[in-house]
Amino acid sequence: MFSVNNANKLSCIPHPNYQFAMPLFTKQQVTDFLGKELSLTSRSLMLFYIMTVNESMRENSKASDVITSQHYGPDVFEQCNVMEIVQFLQKGKQKQLGGLYSSLLSLIIEQLQHLFHLDLLITSPTTYPRPDKESIPTWMNDKEQMQQILWEPTKDQTRTKLVLDYLCENEDANLLDDVIDRTLPKLLAENNVERYLWMSLENYWNRMCLRDPMRLNLRTLNAFLSKGKQQTYEDVYRSVIVAFQLNKRVLTTPSLLNIFLQIIGSLMIASRKYIQIPGKRDQNIEQSALVSTYLLTQESTIIQLLLETILLCEEDGSDAVDLKRVKMIICSFVHQRFIEQPVIAKLLHFQTYDVSLLPTTVNFINSIRKKNNNTTNK
Repeated sequence: MFSVNNANKLSCIPHPNYQFAMPLFTKQQVTDFLGKELSLTSRSLMLFYIMTVNESMRENSKASDVITSQHYGPDVFEQCNVMEIVQFLQKGKQKQLGGLYSSLLSLIIEQLQHLFHLDLLITSPTTYPRPDKESIPTWMNDKEQMQQILWEPTKDQTRTKLVLDYLCENEDANLLDDVIDRTLPKLLAENNVERYLWMSLENYWNRMCLRDPMRLNLRTLNAFLSKGKQQTYEDVYRSVIVAFQLNKRVLTTPSLLNIFLQIIGSLMIASRKYIQIPGKRDQNIEQSALVSTYLLTQESTIIQLLLETILLCEEDGSDAVDLKRVKMIICSFVHQRFIEQPVIAKLLHFQTYDVSLLPTTVNFINSIRKKNNNTTNK
């Protein structure tokens, strides 16, 4: 498999009780291997190896190594095509993996929760209605013509919508690079983009996110950001707040805001996993408290920034329909975070926010009323 001798292969087998004073496959070796055409069984075994090494190193690292306790980082996971492996496992491949089957699933659930957009999985149709071939315009069978339309998305917005809908219906990722790298930046630079075009873009993005969420999240986020440094996985996992250095059009356009919050929700989960105390937590009580405080502060700050977005929309004189949708989207996201971690609701109110937002938060965030009632009863 790699250019190492058999003795090294045996010593590379990970185990939770090992201290790893032994040769491991380097990141470059793993990346080179994953870059080859492999069967899904081989990719599954490599993913198991990667996650087991990371878990073992985390358990056996020093308490001071809060972030550096992962031997294989997010860039390596990106090469694994995790969602493809999950779909492979769902088809009942116990025989190919033997006793590793249940262990691999457990590790994926434990370490890679941020890749599963449950609301998309629940709300997205399993199949899209396929149009009759006779009803498809002839230019849609020409990849170059579709590319040209995506490169100039506002020249004929109806045609651009048709292309995005066609790609979504056919689950076609061949032009995804063009959509993210060419179409999206040009739409962000224009002021007169029709609502139906944004909605088609959102539908296509959601569909593609179920196939390769990790790579798509980061690429989309970098497309959203204002001109400057392109962020890496480590950048956004260490501080999710950097994701808010973005084009303000993203926050005031409902469809783009939906996409952005899908990304933020995923990054918040990934950040909790990435910034964690190695070893047994009861041996590092002080460090655990510091990390918990940091994460709670980060997440309450995210909610503060999102609530301020509502004020931004009101000040900019956004369309009434868009403004109401933005309020509902943000408040739904905040509501989910409060249900997930009730302490954030208390922290947010200790920090306070603009009093003019009270009518919006009280009317659209049900968990705020419930939290306040519980506090009053106590």
